[in-house]
Amino acid sequence: FVFKQKTAYEMQRGLVGSEMCIRDSINMDSKMLLVLIEQATSQDKQRPDVESNRLVCNKINEGGNLAKDAVGYITGRLKKKNAKIQMLALELVDNAINNCGMAFQTQVATKTFMGILTKLLKIKDVAPEVIKKIQILIQKWASKFSNQADMLPVFQETYEEIKTLGLGSSGGNPKISEEAKKKGKKVVTKKIVKGESELVPLFLINDQYAKLRENWKNLLESVSVANDMIDLSLIHI
Repeated sequence: FVFKQKTAYEMQRGLVGSEMCIRDSINMDSKMLLVLIEQATSQDKQRPDVESNRLVCNKINEGGNLAKDAVGYITGRLKKKNAKIQMLALELVDNAINNCGMAFQTQVATKTFMGILTKLLKIKDVAPEVIKKIQILIQKWASKFSNQADMLPVFQETYEEIKTLGLGSSGGNPKISEEAKKKGKKVVTKKIVKGESELVPLFLINDQYAKLRENWKNLLESVSVANDMIDLSLIHI
């Protein structure tokens, strides 16, 4: 048996072949992940599928660039103008945040992905249930990772941003909020707190405003009577 040493060219060809095999394997894993995500967010599903979401998480947890790929694929599903697909995609993201660890969390906590969610809040044609779900998740993640704000600051930053823009969960659907403002009236009233007055802005429907004014008038009369009684009692002491 005669050992024949491989030339540099033959060794290079071997290395190139190995790299191609590795690359093909990575591409196959990413393609499989895309299939799993599409299955988990299929419009044919009536509700989130626990098993489908579990399979997605298991695939992401295999490592490599799969966490980054997953966020990219889920972003594509969120851009679909289909409320059912968007709701399932949001459920999948939240599930993966809870089960896929820091690798996935850091990919979600980016200005790119969180910017997509903020943009959806501003689009008029987005379904109210999708808007509400986004609001809830942004607030949930900001609270969940408040102790890791140094590592995942975008969660808290996004929450503060939507509050500033009036898109937080307390504001509800921007379309509904805008209609309420048109029907309502902005009032500035005073309330007495230990002898001091505090300005309180309120958005009220017109009939509620009239009722409030009547109640406020009655309250002032009661306060006036009470003050007179106190003065009289002081005189007799």
